Amino acid sequence: MAVPKFGCSKYSNTASITQTSQSSGQTVSVCGPIFTAAQGMGYWQNKNGQGIITGGASTLGVCNSGTWLRQYAPYQDLSATATCRQVAQYVVNVIKNANSSGSSMNPMLKAQMLGTGLDTYFSDPALGGNILGAPSPIGGVAIDLTMISGASGSFGGATSLTVSQTLAFAASQSNVGGSLWYGNVKSTQEPAKNTFEAIDNMTAFAP
Repeated sequence: MAVPKFGCSKYSNTASITQTSQSSGQTVSVCGPIFTAAQGMGYWQNKNGQGIITGGASTLGVCNSGTWLRQYAPYQDLSATATCRQVAQYVVNVIKNANSSGSSMNPMLKAQMLGTGLDTYFSDPALGGNILGAPSPIGGVAIDLTMISGASGSFGGATSLTVSQTLAFAASQSNVGGSLWYGNVKSTQEPAKNTFEAIDNMTAFAP
């Protein structure tokens, strides 16, 4: 049975006994990752992603996507009055600074989570519009954390959360700007980073 690239496929099998004319059948589902239309963090620093951000809506000159991102503590180092062009440059800077060297991986976690946040914002008609062409708002998609090594422990022991819930939980573990995050314990930060990376790269599974 082939595992589908995305979603689930059903396979049926029937076993028969010729002598007695007996038969029995079973259908099983084989599932691959969820298709969400999410984009990896690199997308948001290239011309396509940057164009989406700079073309986003503003309120009194303040970029709406920046205001939305600032609800999460790691991104409260973004100016509260940032224009969409300034938000786009902020995104470039965060992603370019991404690395996991040293005793903690704050910069890499910040970049991966930022990609997930932008995917969430720009896939939701009620937020930035469904610019990504997602089948449904990415924030409402449930993720099986047991399929990502160590992820449950990075999200309060949960086995499944929606993408929006993973964003909120990870943000609750951070100070303003993300310089102190999960106590800067790398072994806890890494599974959280891996979770956002799986969401961004569409390698995450449904519960």
